[in-house]
Amino acid sequence: MPVVNVAADDIIARAKYFRQMLDNELASPALRGAELFYHNSMPDILAHCYFAISEAYKKIYLVNGHRTDSSKRAALTCATIVAIAPIRQNPDSNSEEKAIEAAYANPMLAMSCSCSIVNHPFHKRPFDDRHRVYRAFFDFSLPSIEPILAEARANRGAIISDWEIPLTSPEETLLNLLVDDFVMYSKFTIAEQEGR
Repeated sequence: MPVVNVAADDIIARAKYFRQMLDNELASPALRGAELFYHNSMPDILAHCYFAISEAYKKIYLVNGHRTDSSKRAALTCATIVAIAPIRQNPDSNSEEKAIEAAYANPMLAMSCSCSIVNHPFHKRPFDDRHRVYRAFFDFSLPSIEPILAEARANRGAIISDWEIPLTSPEETLLNLLVDDFVMYSKFTIAEQEGR
């Protein structure tokens, strides 16, 4: 198992989810034509890091007999995406405008993925609100996943070790704040349409 206590099938399924969300985000009207891309191994890397973070967080907070709820899954998904920043600027483009698009693409992806988990219509919030949230993620980092990322870089995207990471106290604090944010987001969901 590439992540201790996580089945390979779960990692494969999560990687498939990340690939679909990456493709959707890059095809979105906001980013269409932006000359952005992601490395082919990035969905797998995201999945490994997501589960490594999740398992580390569970060690601290999971109550026996309970599963991770949607707010925690959303927060950990968001944290994973913004920490890794999988969407990159085309290396042939040195445009400052394109660099700005790339900087916003990852927080946009993170919020799109995470808010879909808690059924929150983040995309309907005013532009200034969304912009503040996106900018808040520009310097987000989780140093505990750096060894996983280093292994992926050294092995052309392959993660071959069994990973079990500890969270630092600042990382735990950041994740707790994100969980709290997504608990709030989950309270403001998209209403179901009649007949569904």
